[in-house]
Amino acid sequence: MKVVAQVEYPYTATSATNECMTLRKAKAQYVIYHGYSGAAGHTAIFFKTAKKILKDTQLMGTHYTTGRFPILVAQEAFDGYVGVATRPFGDAVPRSATKMDNPMIKLAHEFAQKYRPEEYKNEMRGGIKDIFLYMEGLTYAFLLQKALTDADNAGDLTREGVKKALDNMVWDFKGMFDGRTFSYKSHTIPMMRMYKAHVKMVDYQGKKVPTGYMTPVGDWINTDEIQW
Repeated sequence: MKVVAQVEYPYTATSATNECMTLRKAKAQYVIYHGYSGAAGHTAIFFKTAKKILKDTQLMGTHYTTGRFPILVAQEAFDGYVGVATRPFGDAVPRSATKMDNPMIKLAHEFAQKYRPEEYKNEMRGGIKDIFLYMEGLTYAFLLQKALTDADNAGDLTREGVKKALDNMVWDFKGMFDGRTFSYKSHTIPMMRMYKAHVKMVDYQGKKVPTGYMTPVGDWINTDEIQW
């Protein structure tokens, strides 16, 4: 693959026309948007502009734009986007359309429903806008619980014992990655998966609002197993 352009896009941007024109002149077939939150206004501006100027270009991105917020802010311009995620997609728009076949997604939703029921139900109306943060919090809480339990079972509940437990940990993270296990020896969660966005605008109380979700493209990939 040949890199035809690298374009810096400021987070203070109120227009993305110049950046998109640069990419069109370079005849970019794929554009990887990286570095900014999917919830940001400048992200929405870029995607909406790119959909108009780069009509034959596949818009792609990294973990930061592979989730629920871009569906809400970029709306129909986000349809067809393909990006990599390090956690399973678990919060469709509306929330009631979320598939609960993943154990960790189900657990995160149940956790939020139990402890913040009104905010969970209200979603964008002053409630929990994205369940991802709940799942992320649970992810690291369970990781620490697992490490402490393993260290305790080994009779070495010390700083070095916990580090050793992390170094030797091989776990499926409560089924988060479709049963795939991985080693935590690199002290990071090395799992990734490609997802594609599906977004449709619908009428709601007299105005157009986005609905959507993301579907996996391929299986989970353990980056520690890739020969770079």
